[in-house]
Amino acid sequence: MEDKNKKDITGAIFLVSIGILFLLNTTNIVPWGIWLQIFRFWPILLILAGLKIILPENKAGQVIYPIVYTLFIIFIGATSYFFTKTQKVPFLPESVSNCIFNRCENVNESELMESDAYVNLADYADITSRVLDLNVAASTLYLNDEVADYFLHSEMKNYTEAYKPTLENTSKEGVLTTVFDNTRIHNWGWWNFRSPEYTLTLGQNTIPTDITIDLGAGEGIVDLDSASVKTFKASVGAGSLDITLGESAIPETIDINVGAGEITLTLPESIGILVTYDLGVGSINLDDTSIDGVGKETNYKSTNYDTATKKVVITASVGVGELTIDRK
Repeated sequence: MEDKNKKDITGAIFLVSIGILFLLNTTNIVPWGIWLQIFRFWPILLILAGLKIILPENKAGQVIYPIVYTLFIIFIGATSYFFTKTQKVPFLPESVSNCIFNRCENVNESELMESDAYVNLADYADITSRVLDLNVAASTLYLNDEVADYFLHSEMKNYTEAYKPTLENTSKEGVLTTVFDNTRIHNWGWWNFRSPEYTLTLGQNTIPTDITIDLGAGEGIVDLDSASVKTFKASVGAGSLDITLGESAIPETIDINVGAGEITLTLPESIGILVTYDLGVGSINLDDTSIDGVGKETNYKSTNYDTATKKVVITASVGVGELTIDRK
């Protein structure tokens, strides 16, 4: 006969934990990007299920299992928060699997490399426009500009020869296409917390430029003041991207896609903005307006949009992450 006095409180612990985390998300205490880190711990569900089968169905088992369950919940939350805030090399399924089978790659400090390269004006003639395509994973990216006679200067630090980023340039019909890619870094061991750093500096700032940034779980800082940006596209998985554009660098359109990460876009106060957004369970902060909820899709127009000399149209899609648009 079933004992009606036996209660399984683990379900209640789970709901309370989820509720507290959602509360911390919506009050901006904990970033939404923590959810992607939490999903990395799905194998713990199998461990907990196995423990429930092993432990005896007596009073001792009823006490021990909730305690172990709670400790796992605390461990997952604390570790996920740490990786979300530091944006170091996160838990990656492939790397975890490699470590389980004793194949972690622990990089020695002496193996880390530094290099720089230029894309020079003399190498490409009659360029009338350019495309900059950046694909970055588990790293720190800095993108800026300066008045210079080269097209691009790249400085790379803390990478290994096996995972050296690629920088490819092609020219066709007056369009210079530059593709920077370091996505092979996802094969690094998960104990390597010193992430690579890449600094890319744009020169030749009068040339119209289409910029695309695809950022995985790393950190990106974009500060463009004088570059002639035609279009700007940014996509973030679980990473963090901070974009600051000066008045001369305001593009015609900005496309933003946020998964579980964060993007902060800072524009001059004089710029009129029109935002069309599609919001999942994340949040969008526009000037002094905070928008959150599930499945919202609408437009936002700044108060100075109709009278502004310079305007930008922003298309934003936000999943469980966060988008902030500031004007200074």
